[in-house]
Formats: sequence, structure tokens, C-alpha cells
Amino acid sequence: MIDQNQTTRLLEFLALSPKVFLLFASSQQLDIFLTTLACQLFFQDVANLNLKQYPLKEPLLFGPKKIKQTLNRYAELSNYLENQKLLSICQHDLGRENLSITFPYQPEQVDQVSYQIGDNGQRFYLNIKPKKGHLPLNYEDVEFSYVGASADLLILFGTDDLSDLKDLYSKNKELYQNTPLISVNNFLPDFGTLNLDISGSSCYGEAVFYLIKNMAGSMNIELNSLESIKQLTTLLLASISLKTNNFSHPKMTTNSFLAVAELLQLGAQRLNLEPSVKAKKTKNTKTED
Repeated sequence: MIDQNQTTRLLEFLALSPKVFLLFASSQQLDIFLTTLACQLFFQDVANLNLKQYPLKEPLLFGPKKIKQTLNRYAELSNYLENQKLLSICQHDLGRENLSITFPYQPEQVDQVSYQIGDNGQRFYLNIKPKKGHLPLNYEDVEFSYVGASADLLILFGTDDLSDLKDLYSKNKELYQNTPLISVNNFLPDFGTLNLDISGSSCYGEAVFYLIKNMAGSMNIELNSLESIKQLTTLLLASISLKTNNFSHPKMTTNSFLAVAELLQLGAQRLNLEPSVKAKKTKNTKTED
């Protein structure tokens, strides 16, 4: 269970952070994705309450695209996320503030760069002039993307190293250098303004349930009054079930089972988390290979 002092410090950061990003790195650890998504739903509900002390606006969730491939192994869970319109909450491109234009660089193809506004101020023209006697840049090699992001607080779930976030980190290093960063992990990484240690819990789902419960109490919020309570409890229950082999792992403690009981009391739906037949066949085929 996350220490109460750590929870208090997290609340202090939230009181100063209208714009919060929640991130996870692994597409294989489905329990961490579900936990992060549940936390995003809680923060979104808090934002909708317009609490004066906690000026949350729109908490955003980011993770790898391949998470969908992992989800496809669990038909009922995947269908639940689709039907509840939860899967679309997870974004995969962190930077959306600036348009970036990139292309393979050859010095002779770039001599002068200029721009002009045409069509009565309705169109922007970017001109790239090559050196004399050389061919211009091939337009088919030009790539467009969005880069640049700003946030007041970053919360990373189950991320051992920043490089594990791949493009979410490598294309936005300045963001991580200039923004308070909170790590939720089962060990103390060498980064983070605040590290929330879950090592005393059976899994992320259990630890974050108690974290949400404690935060709600400090905010004077009744958990069962939250708009997304059935969704977020279903996600946390599924997260715990996946990580503990349907609640049978030796790491399950009294607190673990109490968390499961409370989640069910709050309206959590138990999902069939058996891998689909197709996924099992694929796994067996790979093993035989």
C-alpha cells in the first residue's frame, strides 16, 4: 500500500497541476494499462467536479500502440473497453503543439529556406531552394508529424527507465526535464520528483485502488458518487485478477482481498479474462517453433 505521506505529497502536486499526463511504457503488461486507465478516469471525474483546491482540467493518458494487440488476446475485456469507449482514451502521440516537417538531409538540397503568404493571406508556402546545379528535395521523402507538449505534472506507471517510453520520451525530452515527474513503481527508479512505492501490495491494481480511495477521502469525495465508478472499479478488478492469476497468487494478502471485496461492492463487473482460443493457438504455435 502506498504510504500516506506519499499520497499527501501527490495531492500537493495535483493542487498545482491543471494539466496532468499519465503514461505507461509496456504493451505486454496489461494490468498496468488497466490501472493507469482507471486512474485517468478518477482524475477526469475529479476534473468534472470543478473542485477549487484541485484545478484539474483534462488528464490525458498515453501509451504504446501495441497495447491493442495484447488486448486482442482477451475478447471479453477488449469488447468491454470498446463498448464503454475507454480504449480511445489512450493516445499514442504525446506532442501535438507544433507541426514538424522532416526529410533526409543532403547539404546540396538545402541552400535557402524561405516562406511566403499567398492567396490573399489564406495559404502558407514554405520554399526550400537547393544549391545551384543540384536537384530539389524529393517531395515524397517529406514527412509531417506533431511534436512538442506541455504539462504541469507527469505520472508514470510501471516505467523502469524513461527510455522504455520510446517516442513518448525521445521526442519530448525537454518535457521530462522541465516538468515534475511522479513514478508509480514496485522499486525506486533513478528518476522522479516523487516515487510512489507499491512494493507492499500484491500488484498495481491493488495499490492504486487504495491510492484512489485515500485521495478521494482527502478530497471529501464519496467513491460511489463518482460518474465513472463502475468503469474504474471494473478496470482495477481486472488488473488485480490478471496479475494474481485470478486472485490465487501467494502475494495476495488480507488487504488484497479487502480491496477486491470493496471493488465488487462499488459495482465492479467481473470479466472473463481467459485468453481467447485464437490467442492460445497462436501462443502454442510460437512455442512449438
